[in-house]
Amino acid sequence: MLVCPRCAELLDDLEHGVFLCERCEGLWIATPALAQLDDLAWTVGEGVWWRNEIACPACAADARGTIMTARMAAGVVVDECPEHGAWFDHGELARLIHSSGSDLDALRARLAIAAPTPEAVATRRARHRALAETRRAAAVTYHRAVADETEQRRSARVHEVEAEARRTNEAAAAAARAARDAATHQLHQLEAELEVYRARLAAAERLVAAHTLEIARARAALEG
Repeated sequence: MLVCPRCAELLDDLEHGVFLCERCEGLWIATPALAQLDDLAWTVGEGVWWRNEIACPACAADARGTIMTARMAAGVVVDECPEHGAWFDHGELARLIHSSGSDLDALRARLAIAAPTPEAVATRRARHRALAETRRAAAVTYHRAVADETEQRRSARVHEVEAEARRTNEAAAAAARAARDAATHQLHQLEAELEVYRARLAAAERLVAAHTLEIARARAALEG
């Protein structure tokens, strides 16, 4: 299943390696079909690298984003994938083939592609719509899964950050308690030492008072 590189519509498989976009009327021609158009000059046309802009539909189907090589021939820019084929915008193929009709008319004349019956067109379109719906459903499922996984990762990250914050706060609180306990212990030690010094000072004061009294008595006895 190929997608138009211009408007992202599903390409209609016309068989023989030719695919049509019903919206923009561009044509994707696979390499085997191009081999039957080997007289076209675009295959050796001048490269115009600054016009390289669209991806190969076949590479895109394989989840590869190969940008095709733009070539200029007879005033027409053709986008080529060397592995899979070439893309022709509406009217380009008829100009290269020098046909006055449409691209499909010119291509049918060269490749003997029969015009599809209305029943075949309806069948292909129904198949494409079913494939498109399958892809859409798969895309919705994928995006939901991605959203769920993203939410799970975000939630897990939030819980991780909250847990880390709690651990940090608990560690800070524990450090603060330890510092407070150490300061309290040091304060108690200083208060105990102060009481010892006060007791020693009181004892020294009593000793000084006793000595002072003895000296006064001794002086009184000498004077009497």
